[in-house]
Amino acid sequence: MVTCVQILALILACLAVTHAGPPKKSSLGYEMGDLNDIQGVGIKGKVIFADKSTILLKNFFYGYPAPDMFFWADHNKFTDSGLKIPSRSGLDKLDSDYNGSDVTLKLPAGKSLKDYNIFGMFCKTYAKEFSVIKYEPKDLIF
Repeated sequence: MVTCVQILALILACLAVTHAGPPKKSSLGYEMGDLNDIQGVGIKGKVIFADKSTILLKNFFYGYPAPDMFFWADHNKFTDSGLKIPSRSGLDKLDSDYNGSDVTLKLPAGKSLKDYNIFGMFCKTYAKEFSVIKYEPKDLIF
């Protein structure tokens, strides 16, 4: 039998995860947290929003050759109408040789992180999320 105390503890634990509050501001920008690895393929890295159109990935690992993997920004969930963010050297798709690299991503001209509320990695062919960072655009002051 589940007690009221156990239910309350579970509710508080869920709130702590889903409502972490505004991101911490550092000298590099807004620290958005670590990339999660939804599909279990070894994705790692710290996400920093340096300015309204620049994302820094610190110590980024990715080695899974998904056929149509992109960095992506969108609203609430990843969709075909979201924003594809070019990876290093202007490549659209992610190649698979990131081994602890620091990576700088630039949104296309005229686009801002404040226009979206999720960032991450998305395989368009299979419509699968590989990593998602959710945020409140109102918390970003650039």
